[in-house]
Amino acid sequence: MKYDDFFGLMRYSPMWRKHRREFHSTFNQAVVNLYHPVILEERINLLRDLLAYPSEYRKHTKRNKELLHHARMIETFPDVDDPRYEEVYNIAQDCSAQVYGAASDTSFSNGIAFFLVLAMYPEVQKRAQKEIDEVMGFGKLPDFNDRPQLVYVEALIMELLRWHQPVPLGVAHATSEDDLYEGYFIPKGTVVMGNIWHILHNPETYPDPFNFNPDRFIKDGKINQEVTDPFEATFGFGRRICPGRYIALDTLYALISSTLAMFDVSVPKDENGNPDIKPSFSIGIMCQPEPFECSITPRSERHEELIQSLYTSLPSNP
Repeated sequence: MKYDDFFGLMRYSPMWRKHRREFHSTFNQAVVNLYHPVILEERINLLRDLLAYPSEYRKHTKRNKELLHHARMIETFPDVDDPRYEEVYNIAQDCSAQVYGAASDTSFSNGIAFFLVLAMYPEVQKRAQKEIDEVMGFGKLPDFNDRPQLVYVEALIMELLRWHQPVPLGVAHATSEDDLYEGYFIPKGTVVMGNIWHILHNPETYPDPFNFNPDRFIKDGKINQEVTDPFEATFGFGRRICPGRYIALDTLYALISSTLAMFDVSVPKDENGNPDIKPSFSIGIMCQPEPFECSITPRSERHEELIQSLYTSLPSNP
């Protein structure tokens, strides 16, 4: 696939709209619910991998089966003799490649940032685990029906999306007509970058923005609707907003809730009892935490046995 086929960078045109339509038909909010069984099965494979090879958590975080949606794309194909076949095939092929790239980069970056947060903020980890234990009890992993009751976990996800941006400047936009903004004249065709990092670290919107604090999104035991949801910025804006944002959120929820339910993540402590970790991030169009060592262990022998039991009961493991 050439870069001019990458619809995130493609000029706005009839071909861009066709690519966008294909993405939307496969990943809109209603359709994403159909992928939940795949996501929930895959998270058990992830837990089993973390149990067996915890030091390879970066590799395990890349696991995904979202490419199964290709079968659904193919169902929409015209007959092979139809003159539209080649164009539709090429569009689906482009979209498939771009989904894989997005899942391999942005979702991976958020997943690694989650493990970093657990290592840096053990009090956040313990509080989220306490909520999961109170809501779920023992013997069952959180699923999507439990999500409304896991308020602190939801706030943790929101704070993760605010605190870490895989694409800090988003995707380049261009003005479609002359514009005047706060006294500045912006001619038609001007390239405009949305500074997502600054938006989500603005102290006027998020006090003490460099501190990881899920409580900023909670009021009276519920998500505080008066605080700006990072979802409004972290996935981009306008026509170029990430079309896979709903499945990205659901996959992240499955990773976070199940890992918290089953594992403790820790690093050595310094002389003051604080986590001895100095986080660093790659710099560029894409941003992700650099490799760091941490310990990932089952919360108890019962949790370890539960992971093994869930894994052996998967339909794919007869």
